[in-house]
Amino acid sequence: MAEDVVDRIAPHTRSRTAHLSIGLTMPLTEAFARSARAASALGLSEDAGRRFVHRYGDDWQDALARIRDRPELAAPVADDAPVLEVDRELARTREMALTEADVVERRLRLTTLGVTAAALPG
Repeated sequence: MAEDVVDRIAPHTRSRTAHLSIGLTMPLTEAFARSARAASALGLSEDAGRRFVHRYGDDWQDALARIRDRPELAAPVADDAPVLEVDRELARTREMALTEADVVERRLRLTTLGVTAAALPG
């Protein structure tokens, strides 16, 4: 999409988007397999590892490294949420969420997942 915008507003400029490493730089099946194994080694479900690939692309490894360093980040934000505390931390640090409402409503979309009130800001 960024390349389309550059092409439209500056047709004589060459967009660098095609040369940027964005998203996933390995085959999806390989990323799923690797993330599932790594999540399992940390005591998480394989689905959690695959979800990190969907959410963070190549940065799924960062999410798991944070959990390895701080195991409390593996806790779910609520019993009925497919979201872990590491997702909340990453929303604040890498997605620049400024408020807890921004984290819960816009970044993690907990309010649209039907999550219990325990995960929502006070």
